[in-house]
Amino acid sequence: MAEVRADLHRHPEPSFEERRTSALVRERLQAVGLSPRPVGATGLVADLEVPRAARRVLLRADLDALRMPDACRPGLRSESPGLAHACGHDAHTAMLLGAASLLAGRRDLLRSSVRFVFQHAEESCPGGAVDFVRAGALEGVSAAYALHVIGDLDAGTVSVADGATMASADEFSVRVAGHGGHPAAPHLAADPLPAAAAAILALHAIVSRRVDPFTPAAISVCSVQGGTAFNVIPESVELRGTARALEAGLRDRLEEWIREAAASAASAHGCRAEVDYRRGYPVTVNDPEEAARTREVAASVLGPASVLREGRRVLGAEDFAYFAQKVPSAYAFLGVRNERRGIVAPNHHPAFDVDEEVLPMGAALLCALAAS
Repeated sequence: MAEVRADLHRHPEPSFEERRTSALVRERLQAVGLSPRPVGATGLVADLEVPRAARRVLLRADLDALRMPDACRPGLRSESPGLAHACGHDAHTAMLLGAASLLAGRRDLLRSSVRFVFQHAEESCPGGAVDFVRAGALEGVSAAYALHVIGDLDAGTVSVADGATMASADEFSVRVAGHGGHPAAPHLAADPLPAAAAAILALHAIVSRRVDPFTPAAISVCSVQGGTAFNVIPESVELRGTARALEAGLRDRLEEWIREAAASAASAHGCRAEVDYRRGYPVTVNDPEEAARTREVAASVLGPASVLREGRRVLGAEDFAYFAQKVPSAYAFLGVRNERRGIVAPNHHPAFDVDEEVLPMGAALLCALAAS
């Protein structure tokens, strides 16, 4: 598994372009007697059939990398500039391949058939999960499970929350339109720059002033573009950002408040705001019974001390949410942090790394979930 993970880390591929990754997964699955089938652009699904099985369990890993620089340790660093496995999907794929190998060699001990899903394009909406749903990959499935490595939990620590565990993730853009002119005569223009600055402050104040402090949510403006010269007031400025919530009802309110805040801030400066709001992944909701099963299995495999008493909820998003809408599911976090070895960077950081001692832990947990 460490060899597979290192290979994938050195050769990351972005969403919908995971051709080499998919070929490696196909080869490994065929080597243990499974027959993978293509789904969507580069995804794969393979079934391990167990005679007289009472149910079918789905185990899922994601394949794609991020479009960002890699500053991981030498020998592991990406050989593809501008691409990095900084979210740990290389580890997810390695662990599920390890589990597939182990389970395929012990199918006589299983009571459930197992469906292995190697999903493309988790990092880019609309995501690869919708392709698997449309292809019928959830048909006949009794339960679905997925692991995600996380850099701020100690290696080997498992977190599984009941109910909402990852947020909805929506994208918005605000075009603050004014009237350009000469900076020596700003009174003859409607400057969109101070209007955009006011809009940023208004948008960032929504969560702190309009959302219950005990309700998780986030609004972040992450991109500001406007102007072409130091001596020209531009016609417009564009803001882009994301809105996240763990409650579906709050998700609707955030969109409403973003439109209101942008319009008010722009109007106060003699400008107007044009808001484009696009829905992304929905909230990922763990089934309480499957979450409890996952905690119980993790405690038996890794020890009771490895399982957090209260499951972690994060405002990151996942298209595994679409699987969880169809079948009872559990999404678990597996810690990979190891300060002694210098593995301390969070997910999506250029230096993100994984303590590879967790790879057999994750594979064992996936196997035990399939066998439970």
